[in-house]
Amino acid sequence: MNYTITIQPANIVFNSSSKQTLLAAALLADIDLPYGCQGGACGACMVSKVEGEIRYPTETPPALQDEDIRAGKILCCQAIASSDVILDIPEIGTYKDKILTLPTRVADKKLLDDGSLELILKLPGQQIFPAYTANQQIEILAGAGKICRVDRLENNEEQHISLKITPKMTDSFVKYLFESLKKRDMLRIRGPL
Repeated sequence: MNYTITIQPANIVFNSSSKQTLLAAALLADIDLPYGCQGGACGACMVSKVEGEIRYPTETPPALQDEDIRAGKILCCQAIASSDVILDIPEIGTYKDKILTLPTRVADKKLLDDGSLELILKLPGQQIFPAYTANQQIEILAGAGKICRVDRLENNEEQHISLKITPKMTDSFVKYLFESLKKRDMLRIRGPL
């Protein structure tokens, strides 16, 4: 059975079957919902359900806490529609371009005078990353549900993207970016956010 899924406030509509997750259906419809591990452990795909019924294939995913459930939150990577569903995802459709999740390759890595790190990432193929409005950031998806949100140094539409990582971020993934990441290593990014 197919159900209609609506994303507010952008009023984006797509269909999802009773045999696929909301994330899988959205990606098939070329709608980039936020996601990370796709296993229900990271919470990156957590959104607000306004209306409708969903189910999970097994038990409630580990990233979904009792307070999240009471607040109407669901995990799109695990949620399967049991009726028409309305989701509230304010970041979808509010920017000039959609949110992209892309693999990238490290083209260069430079230590800046202020002690921060500049990462220059090459996008796949002929992919262009859009320019965006002020105060938006990009996430580096670190696996196992870790996310590092960073600023973009230059805001141009281009095939390379320059990101600024500050040493004040004490996360072990940030330490990895500073100390172990090498040219030609792969990183996944998502944005603009």
